[in-house]
Amino acid sequence: MIDPRLILAAVVTGLSAVMLVRFPKTQRKHVLRSILAFFAANAALFLAVQLTDHGYLQSASYLRNLAYVVEGLAVVKIFGDFLFKVLLRIPGMEPEQIFQDIVILAASGLWILVRLRATGVDLSHLVTTSAVLTIVIGFSLQDTLGNVIGGLAVQLDRSVVVGDWVKHDQVMGRVKRITWRHVAIETNNWETVVIPNSILIKNKLTILGRREGEAGLLRRWVYFNVDFRYSPGVVMDAVELSLRRCQIRNVAEKPELNCVLIDFEESYARYAVRYWLTDLSADDGTDSAIREHVVNALGREGISLSIPAHTVFVTEDTEERKYKREQKRIESIARELRDVELFRSFTEDELKHLSLRVKPTPFVLGDIVTRQGAKAHWLYILVEGRVRVILEGEDGSKKYVAELVPGTCFGEMGLMTGEPRAATIEAISDIMCYRLDRESFLDILQSRPEVAEDLSKLLAQRRLELEAVQDDLAGEVSAKRRAQTEADLLDKIRDFFGLS
Repeated sequence: MIDPRLILAAVVTGLSAVMLVRFPKTQRKHVLRSILAFFAANAALFLAVQLTDHGYLQSASYLRNLAYVVEGLAVVKIFGDFLFKVLLRIPGMEPEQIFQDIVILAASGLWILVRLRATGVDLSHLVTTSAVLTIVIGFSLQDTLGNVIGGLAVQLDRSVVVGDWVKHDQVMGRVKRITWRHVAIETNNWETVVIPNSILIKNKLTILGRREGEAGLLRRWVYFNVDFRYSPGVVMDAVELSLRRCQIRNVAEKPELNCVLIDFEESYARYAVRYWLTDLSADDGTDSAIREHVVNALGREGISLSIPAHTVFVTEDTEERKYKREQKRIESIARELRDVELFRSFTEDELKHLSLRVKPTPFVLGDIVTRQGAKAHWLYILVEGRVRVILEGEDGSKKYVAELVPGTCFGEMGLMTGEPRAATIEAISDIMCYRLDRESFLDILQSRPEVAEDLSKLLAQRRLELEAVQDDLAGEVSAKRRAQTEADLLDKIRDFFGLS
């Protein structure tokens, strides 16, 4: 007949092996402790047999009783962990950790009472001394008991669960662990803050990003200050338009972000961008991205952030210095315009004329520079960074057509003919553009109308290339079609600029 102890040892070993395979590394040490305790108890039982054979009966009895207690506790822990963390997880019925601990603790206590009874201990005497022990323990361990009761309350009412983002005093982080004694919170600074349960239940705890029936979002506020010289409506519209047109990582599309006027200070107006954060671990990085977009959006509109009212700038500058600096800037811009295909037929004076009219216009990664279908009568010349051209279908589909590098321009069709934007342009890096408006070209075209013919040829080529991509056409475009397109565009340019 097979020894029952061998069967028990085999079962314990099998269950432990299953748990060691399924459990993460952080939980395997508990299984190893239990199985080591089980085999240590069996070794002690073997030693007790040897002591009995050699006549050490009393020592053997003590060792045997202790071994049975340890063995039983190890078996209870192994079977309990297997039940709660393996079997009940299969149908998704894993109870709270504190309930698991109570069941295992109760089973362990029952086993100890059974062993005490088996050794002849009168359990009725324990009742007499339990009241005294309760009083002593109550006074000496009142803080510990408060933590235990607090942990029990937190886990039973599920007001806080593992994975919640919480804020307690100045601590903000994710709940990593809830135990009998404390709640462990991991912050974005890679700190683990341990808060005793007794303190937690007595003070306010803010649970972040939780709203019944809604996704886990957190509203963030990014503040900035602008001088009173600029209209609040212009400031808020510029910021909102820029931020809503681009896709910033970890910023929710719904609810939409907005810009609001917060307060009036001594020398400036205080504004804030309010947006909804989807990943609460990315708070600082997302705030930084928002600020970058705000600075560039205001810069494109010629709006500068405020400076303290008491700041005084003292500079010595002569008219000659100013003139030389301005001439150097104009010549630099003219050289950049000369490399753009659209302006190769322009004279030096015409390029300098345009250089006086361009407006530096920065964008950041993810900004939508122009939107397909929008009407805007200006041209962008890319001088730093890269953008990509996107064709959007009526069904919402997107086709990435090309990437543009410094020295290229876009938006020329809207500038020259007034037509809506034919494609969407998205910044795929931080970029710097020069922006030219319709009035900048008007004087040149009126003084030298033949420029319109040169521009119509270039625009015709651009249009036919874009149509070929839209229609998936292959092969050369016929000369007749090109000539007709050039003629149509020339007529539109003349009509738009009022040329005879």
